[in-house]
Amino acid sequence: MASRVTADTLAFYARLASLACGLDPEAIWTQRSATGVAVLRRDGAGARPLGECLTPREALNLLKGVQAGAELFSSYAHQVLTK
Repeated sequence: MASRVTADTLAFYARLASLACGLDPEAIWTQRSATGVAVLRRDGAGARPLGECLTPREALNLLKGVQAGAELFSSYAHQVLTK
């Protein structure tokens, strides 16, 4: 049986994704509603959804993907710029 994804777990991975993208730690967060979990990113004075109506597991996978993508891009950019 799969383990349950808690709000604390989502907050932790949102912070990691923010930092991997070079943003402040609070720039990406999750919000639970009646339709599921939304992953949001600060955009000016408001927020822009990265994903909406997600299950907690889907939100976790999205946050892990954002983090992995940012780290992969950063590694690639470093290799290109140091040549």
